[in-house]
Amino acid sequence: MNNGIGRVGWRFLVLAAALVGSAYVLATGEEPARQPRGQASRPHREETLTAEQQAEVMTFAKENAPELYERVAALEKQDPQRAALLMDELYRLYNHAKDYPPEIRRPVLEKQRLNVAIYRQLREYRQADSDKQREDAKNQIQQLLGAQFDADQVIRDYDIKRLARQLDDLKAQLEQHKQNRAGIISDRLSRLLKGPATASRGSGNFD
Repeated sequence: MNNGIGRVGWRFLVLAAALVGSAYVLATGEEPARQPRGQASRPHREETLTAEQQAEVMTFAKENAPELYERVAALEKQDPQRAALLMDELYRLYNHAKDYPPEIRRPVLEKQRLNVAIYRQLREYRQADSDKQREDAKNQIQQLLGAQFDADQVIRDYDIKRLARQLDDLKAQLEQHKQNRAGIISDRLSRLLKGPATASRGSGNFD
């Protein structure tokens, strides 16, 4: 793309949009308002979580978000349908956060919790009956935005360092390939001659 965002940037934007809806359900246990027909909405998982997946999610929630763990456990007895909805959204967030180390998972979860709190205060601001109520809500939003910004910076810093490590690994791999040019070509030639003559085997990959 040539608009300055790039493919990776768009992937992060799509993921962020999906997590906004997830954060609302995680915080409230309610389904967000549906969009009118014709407007884009986040994908919906049709399949039911397996018992193993539910166990993974609950273990994750118990360790990283105990308040969510308690909410799901309580809803499973009181309202199984809402519990299933919350479990489904928690599974989305679990898939996003599980690859982060424990010290980064907390900012990931906190960022989404703060997002819900911000929109709650925004609703208070818009429904305020007096200038004082609006000012109080505005101050609350500003504080929440500050906390969310700090959590986001922790996540971004980790992501940048992780990408830098991946780049270093790719550079090292490229250098190894340069040093072993003859061996790699010989191995590639051997595999091509032994296999069937298909386009996929002649695709030019030297992995």
